[in-house]
Amino acid sequence: MNSTIFTRQRIDPAVRRKFEAGAGWRYGLVFGILLVIAAWGWDAWLLASVSAEFFWTKLLLASVTVVPLCALAGALAARGAFLRKLFVWIGAGTLCGLIAIHLPFEGEAALAQLLDGEVRGLPLFQFPAAAAEQLIVTLIVATVLAIPIAVLQMVSVDWAWDRSDDDNRITRGGWALFLVSAPLALGFAAVYDSIIDAPLRAPLQLTHRIIELGIHRAPNLSLDSLDPLRAVEYTQGQSWREKFSEHYRQQLADYDPNNFKQAVVDATFDNGFIWRCEVKQYGDYLGTCVDLREQYREWMMQFLTSGIVHCEECVVVSDPPTLAWQSQRQAEFKNLQQVSLVHHSGGVVSVRATLGTHQVECKFVGANPMVIRDCAQQ
Repeated sequence: MNSTIFTRQRIDPAVRRKFEAGAGWRYGLVFGILLVIAAWGWDAWLLASVSAEFFWTKLLLASVTVVPLCALAGALAARGAFLRKLFVWIGAGTLCGLIAIHLPFEGEAALAQLLDGEVRGLPLFQFPAAAAEQLIVTLIVATVLAIPIAVLQMVSVDWAWDRSDDDNRITRGGWALFLVSAPLALGFAAVYDSIIDAPLRAPLQLTHRIIELGIHRAPNLSLDSLDPLRAVEYTQGQSWREKFSEHYRQQLADYDPNNFKQAVVDATFDNGFIWRCEVKQYGDYLGTCVDLREQYREWMMQFLTSGIVHCEECVVVSDPPTLAWQSQRQAEFKNLQQVSLVHHSGGVVSVRATLGTHQVECKFVGANPMVIRDCAQQ
């Protein structure tokens, strides 16, 4: 080993720089993959375990953004002094943090609109003030962790050079050395997850527990055999037991834009039942739950016939063009025959009404507040 290192010290500096450049992007690539697996892979696994419909979207978006960004950072940091490496990784860490904060909102909205024409152009998953407040935390974490990331790049690239082959190419052992960055990737991932993803997962985890208790626990259990919190959840699940079915998928329909304290979850069952629940206190307990199909049919009839929707614990409004449209045609809606829900995707519900020889369809966007818009004759 000593003779190998001694020999390599006398190799043309240009050869060494070329190796470092190649090893730099490889280090960044490995770090980026580890970061995505630790942050969004873990999140995807937890979401899949609670039957979240789009559990994979953030993982996909992070894979095509964070991994290339980290590889680029490793390449840029490969040349120059330590200070350059430090600033490059501070910048990369900050950008990764910004991506992490925006993925559940603008990122998922863009993907949803690409995949579902019914929601294209609608304001989905608005970026909340609660997320914007975490930007300073992201910057601090990026600055602190950038120092050891830059140090490890220097050290691991040196080690990889010492283990390169006779043609000065990186070996499998050299690749393996870049795994030394795993603890730092886990550190970044833990911060990103706790800031955004965990609060957005918690409501789905609560409704999943309640659904499973309703489906799989025997009815009429003695509540004395359960701890108080589980007894409440068991009672809630059993109260909806007859409408539940074995297979279902969940979506986060809405959330409190100020602090994620409250959220709305939709669970769609394979028997056609759609369960909408308000979840309070960061996923700690369940609020009001409704049969979404019945609720929206009632709201559609109220809106068409009067222009007003009555909702005791929520706010339902219509945008000005839609309200004007309803006022001009209100007389037609006295012949209302049938109302049905025709499309449901998270916070967007399309409802169709049959009126004699024609139909009208409206979109209900959001959960609380909810906006009725884009009504049109079919």
